[in-house]
Parts: sequence; C-alpha cells; structure tokens
Amino acid sequence: MSIKAMFVAFMAAMVVSAPCRAMGIVSETVETIPSRAGHTQTFIFDRVENPVASLIMYPGYKGHIGIFPNGSAQLDLFIVYRARKLFAEQGFNVALLDAPSEWGAKGIWEQQRSPEYAAHNAATIAWLRKQASVPVFLVGFSAGAIAAAGVATQLGQDGADGLILLSPWMAPKDKWPIPNFVFDSSYAISSWPDLNKIRGPLLIVHHLEDNCNFSLPEYVPVLASALSAARKPDVIGLQGGASPSGNPCYPGGRNNFNGLERDAAEAVGGWVRRAVGTETRKQ
Repeated sequence: MSIKAMFVAFMAAMVVSAPCRAMGIVSETVETIPSRAGHTQTFIFDRVENPVASLIMYPGYKGHIGIFPNGSAQLDLFIVYRARKLFAEQGFNVALLDAPSEWGAKGIWEQQRSPEYAAHNAATIAWLRKQASVPVFLVGFSAGAIAAAGVATQLGQDGADGLILLSPWMAPKDKWPIPNFVFDSSYAISSWPDLNKIRGPLLIVHHLEDNCNFSLPEYVPVLASALSAARKPDVIGLQGGASPSGNPCYPGGRNNFNGLERDAAEAVGGWVRRAVGTETRKQ
C-alpha cells in the first residue's frame, strides 16, 4: 500500500465534495462561534455520519494557522491540517482550531494555561456536544500539545473526555532547549503540579526517530510518568515515513509524521474506539 498515493488523494478535496461523502464525510465547513467576552473561535469542521467521538485538534507553533472561508489556511503543513480528513475517516467529527479572535495572528503563546483560553475551548466543546452526543477528545500536536494539556488541566471534569498528544513538546524543565524562548521552561508539561485534573484516557503518539530537541523519544517516559498523576497514558511509537528535511522541529521533521499520515490516523482511531468501547464501529 502506498501511503503517499493515498495521502495525495485525500488532499485533493478541501471543501465539501462527492468523494468526501463516499468516504463517510458528510461535509466540511468553516465555523465561527461565539466563545468568550465578545470574541469568537474559528475552526474547520469535518462532519461524519454516525460519529463515535469528536476530536478537537490543536496545530503546532503558536496555534494560529489563518483559516480562510474555503477551508484553506495560511499555515497548512501541520499533520492535523494535512490529515484531518484521514482522522475523520476513522469515524470522528473533527474540529481543527485556529487561534481565537481575542489574539488572532499573534497566536496563543503564553495563553495555553490561561482561564481565558480554556473558556474559548469550553465553547467549542459545548458546540461539538450539540452536534453529536459522543465523547470529545483533545488532540494536541507539537506545541499544540501544551495548549491541549493546558485546557485539560484548566477545565478538568467540565472539559473533554480524553487527551491525545502527537509529538508533544515535552522536554523536561531542566532540559528545556531554549531558556529565553517565549515558551519558557514553565511550559514543560511534566513539571505542572495540576496534571491530576486531566480527565479520561491519555495517549502519547511519537516518532521513534524524532530528533527535534523539544520532542526527543527519550523524553517520553518522563512525560508518561508525570501524566500518571491523572492516569497512566498509553504510548504509541511510529517509525519510518518520508525522509526528513530542514530543521527537525519544523514541518519537514520526523515529528510531523510526513509519509505516516494514515498510520497516525489509524493508530489514534483504533485507540479512541477502544477507549469509548466502539472498536467494531469503524466506518
């Protein structure tokens, strides 16, 4: 099976189309909903027939991807954007977030653990629950893992039903690679004192050959141990894919699962269906 060929086929449709319906995706729309204090939250929404769960997906970098009304985006190289339909194909409604209007192109740096950012996400969670009465999982990629985990700790029992971290930025506090970077060492998830507030099953998906100094495989046990304050996480390691290029922490790196889009989607899909007890309902 050619992963590359299948990925290219899925990239062909960015908005509603007949091929989408054939794959079980009913529609793809760009939604903008009221969220907090007069601000709004925009996201791309892929709706499927009879979803078994809903996924809220957080892109990397500063959380701003610049979603256009037709579903295209200024920053379109993150796996959560490129492969969102592959995740939806697993039987999930998928909401891919942009940064809330409160911060816009500035992004969510320094907001990931704030009550304000949590409030924006609470609105999205509530909106998804109105679309389908199914569990909601937060899926954070790279620096987006900080956002997803921050929301999970802020909302606790009032939040989502599970947390999935894809190539999370997880360097321990004492090994944080860039001390003066806007994400200072306080953003090291494993150092947070309130991880016990995270609700539901936990999953870490990483690339076994990742050489980005924020998401090295050697950091996985540290993060897994810290998350065990809430619940012992499951861990899935993927290997192979397209040859990396450029900075290992940029979209051409191993941590972006280039060439492994379907593998990542299927790994997450199988895990979520097991977590919600619907393994036999894959679409």
